[in-house]
Amino acid sequence: MADSSYTLEFWRPRVARLIAAEFPRVPEAYAMAWMGMESGGNPCAVGEPGQLGQGSNQPAEIGLGQLYNPDDFKKFGQDPAKFRAYAPEAAPLAMRYRQAQAEAKVAHDAGNQQAETIARATMRVIATQIQSRTRQLTDAECDDQVRWTLLAKIADDMKIADREVATYSLAHWSAPDYYKLVKAPHALPVILSRGLPAVVKKLGRAPMSWAEFRTVLGMESSAQWKRALDACETCGNVMQAAVA
Repeated sequence: MADSSYTLEFWRPRVARLIAAEFPRVPEAYAMAWMGMESGGNPCAVGEPGQLGQGSNQPAEIGLGQLYNPDDFKKFGQDPAKFRAYAPEAAPLAMRYRQAQAEAKVAHDAGNQQAETIARATMRVIATQIQSRTRQLTDAECDDQVRWTLLAKIADDMKIADREVATYSLAHWSAPDYYKLVKAPHALPVILSRGLPAVVKKLGRAPMSWAEFRTVLGMESSAQWKRALDACETCGNVMQAAVA
């Protein structure tokens, strides 16, 4: 959800500065594409408004790059509450969202279109509230958003992709195809942990490209897999222009 005070262009100079200083392997164009897809530049963006991180009173996905709570925050030694200090309290809103979601389902199953419309309107209002800001971010908070919820996540996923490239001899893949792999651990971790080994086994060799991998994978009938694979392609394809 967009925040008019924090556009993608607002973040670009900060992204460029922190890449130069701390994350030299992360391409700026790729980082900006990731941010655009995941948050539109809104530091208070969440994933599913009704979902909280396991054992947490904070959303399951947080910030510019949608860092996973709790796993990613534990990995990077960060407190998810720090990245919601300028947003409304999440837990009560998430509970109200789930209630409205359940009411919408009951109304839909009962064929009560009016009640369903009201419940879904309530869901939209709550989704806006949970992703709103209560104040401006400090410079340090802006840096932390870029550093931890975006660039550290991408850099960590690049390490994961590097391991897959080495394991399955994918060094011949193009740069855009490599960056599709980089997005996979965030989009849907089983793309690499289960999908890639299954494709290698089926082919009896490493796939020659992302296109061959996706074709042989054959998960287009699954909405979850298709959505995740499409996200990988959207991010990775940004690198087409970067290497042209």
